[in-house]
Amino acid sequence: MPTCSALRLLLTTTLSLSLAAAHAATCNWLGGSGSWHDLAKWSCAAVPTASDDVTIANLNNGTLTIDSAAPAQSLTFNSYGTISGTGALNVSGLASFSALSATSITINGSRLPTLTMAPAPGVILTFTDPALTADSLVTFTSTKPAGGNGAVLMNIGARNYGTINLTNGSLRIDAPITVTTALNWAGGSLNSLGNNHAITIANTATLAISNGTTAGNALFTPLINNGTATWSGNQSFTAGNGAQSNYHFYPSGRESAGLLVHLDGDGQYGHNNPKSTYALGGTNGIVAKAHAQGFDVLSAKTPAQDNTWWTACSTNTRYMNDLLSHIRSANGSGETWFSGFSGGSEFLTGCYLPTQANTVGANGAVVFGGGGRPWVKVTPFTADTLASMSMHFQPFSELARSR
Repeated sequence: MPTCSALRLLLTTTLSLSLAAAHAATCNWLGGSGSWHDLAKWSCAAVPTASDDVTIANLNNGTLTIDSAAPAQSLTFNSYGTISGTGALNVSGLASFSALSATSITINGSRLPTLTMAPAPGVILTFTDPALTADSLVTFTSTKPAGGNGAVLMNIGARNYGTINLTNGSLRIDAPITVTTALNWAGGSLNSLGNNHAITIANTATLAISNGTTAGNALFTPLINNGTATWSGNQSFTAGNGAQSNYHFYPSGRESAGLLVHLDGDGQYGHNNPKSTYALGGTNGIVAKAHAQGFDVLSAKTPAQDNTWWTACSTNTRYMNDLLSHIRSANGSGETWFSGFSGGSEFLTGCYLPTQANTVGANGAVVFGGGGRPWVKVTPFTADTLASMSMHFQPFSELARSR
């Protein structure tokens, strides 16, 4: 039989839980401008507490003022306008801001462990809090529907983020940041306001890059990877002459990285199977070896319908030049080397480098399993090209012996 004291404990515990559940409410903003601390502006007829779920769906370009602590269990914003004041949000669960038009949030000292920012296409969503607590941004998500443009501007100074999930759109930072757990980048761009503020991946963190639902990932600020990086998916690209194909881009995470451009052989097996140890993948693959030397890697698939680089010299040359310009504009333009296998080697030695070496800034090329004399009219190499560019041929017989 339970004792009286045990019964009293059970009763008081049950009563406390029941009262807490009864007190928790969903508080909806009643519309337009006003103060967070005005109970008349809330559907729950009270100022939200730390156990309440808050929804703001009809600010409608108004101003919501926060002048002291503003707690909530969760916060869902699906409107547009201004949230400002000297106070702070303290949301223990998810704080989600979906901006339908230009929206600005300026507060001070907030605690937001789980924050999602989702501007509509073409919308800029600005978040400013110079005193955001250290335990904020355990999980930060910036997402936007594919297509159009739009940006999330984070004006919170230099700090750590736990996990960043970026899907489409543009994420812009105002100071250097460090990612301590993971950067999951599925399309969109990383940028900084003003100076080129670095994004550093800690040595305990992961960097996972995929193209998501967009045509590519664009990097406009230094990305320093001290952790573990993976890349999946491919990027599509259309040149000015209409030639279209796809490419893989593998960032090394190094500052002032060079660029290795790899062109596969006929059929493009190595490119189409990037995780295979045949060419790109593995600890002894092209990507790993280039990264060890401080080079990003671009594996480009030919746009030709016959899956060769060498049979459409003029078309493929224009495609390669436009793709290089695209990659360099997004990732910088350090030392550039080319590598080719079989048909890729034929294109580099017979067509591309004989006419483009002076203008593309080629510092060297390694060709194996193919390559030979030019079959196009050669543009004489300048003195600078002759002084700075190296060539190395690896014939089939040497490949066989090395295996």
